[in-house]
Amino acid sequence: MGRLPEGQSKMICQNDAVWQSDAYPLKRRAFINALRRSSDGQFAVVIDFDRTITCASVDPRQECHGIMATSPLGDAFREEYGDLLNFEKYSSVLPGKLQWPEHLLREKWWLYGHALLIKHRLRRSLIPPMVRNAGVRLREGAKEFLHLLNEMRVPVLVVSAEVTDVISEVLQQHGCLYGNVTILSNECVWDEEGVLTSWWPESESDGGGGGMPMSSFTKHMAPKWAREFFARPEAKRLLVIGDRPRDAHVVKGLSVDAVLKVGFYDFGHAKNEADDRFFADYQKEYDVLLTQPRASFAWITALVREVCVGGESDAALDEGRMAGA
Repeated sequence: MGRLPEGQSKMICQNDAVWQSDAYPLKRRAFINALRRSSDGQFAVVIDFDRTITCASVDPRQECHGIMATSPLGDAFREEYGDLLNFEKYSSVLPGKLQWPEHLLREKWWLYGHALLIKHRLRRSLIPPMVRNAGVRLREGAKEFLHLLNEMRVPVLVVSAEVTDVISEVLQQHGCLYGNVTILSNECVWDEEGVLTSWWPESESDGGGGGMPMSSFTKHMAPKWAREFFARPEAKRLLVIGDRPRDAHVVKGLSVDAVLKVGFYDFGHAKNEADDRFFADYQKEYDVLLTQPRASFAWITALVREVCVGGESDAALDEGRMAGA
C-alpha cells in the first residue's frame, strides 16, 4: 500500500457537504483491494486545474486564458482578446453560429484566442509577471494536497483546457510544482527568442485533417496525448478530480484496475430545485461530489490517507453523506 509520510496520521473530515453514489462504498473497497494486489501499492491522480486546483472564482481574469487579457501586448490585443472572455458576445459574431453545435463554437473560441496570441507575438518572459499580477489563489487545501502526493511519490497528471506555461507558473509561484507533476494542456511553442509561434496539440495532425486544441470537449483525448503517463503501472489505479462533468472523461475507454472520481460541485450553481438537471449531470460522472460552497481539499486528502492505510476506518469518510444518493 502507499505509504504516508512519517508522522502523518489519518485525518477525518466532517466539514464538507458530501454526496456519494450508491456504488461508491464498493468502488472504494475495490480501489483499496487493487492497491493491495498491485506490486507497487501505488496509484496515480488525474486532476483539472481552473476551479479545481484553483479557487472557484467568478472573475475570468483569475483563470489561465483570462490572465492573458492583462498582458502588456497593447490596446489592440486587449480589445480583441477581452471580447473572448464574454463567450456570448464572441459567439454572436460568428457566421452561421446558429447551425453550429456547442462543441464547435467552443473549439473556435480556443483556436481564435490562440491565434491572437501568436499574431501579437506573446513572449515567454511576460508570463511570470502576468501570473504574479493576476493573484491567482489556490483552492483551500490544494497546496497541502499536492505536497502530500509529492511526499508519497504519487504521479499527478494535470489535464486542463487552459495553458501549460501559465499552469506551471501558477504552481511554481505557489511552491507546489513538484517533480511528480505532469501537465497536459495547450502548450506554447516558442522560437529561439522566446516568441510564441504555434500551439500543441492543435499544431499536430490528428490524422483527420488537422489538430485540435485541448478543450473541455477533448479531455477524452488525454490517454492519447499523455501516453507516457498512462503507460505507468500506477495509472492502473486512478483518482480523478474535477469541477465539471467532462473533467471525468479523461478515463473514458481506459483499461484500469480501479478508478474513483471526485468532483467539486461548488461553482455557478443556484443550489435549488431548478438546479436538479445540472446535479444529475454530475452524478452520472462522479462517485463523490463535494457540494459545500468553496469546498476544500480536506475530504479528498482524508480519502487518500484512508486508502493508503488500507481503509480500516470506513466510517470516517461516511461522515456528511447526503441522503438520496
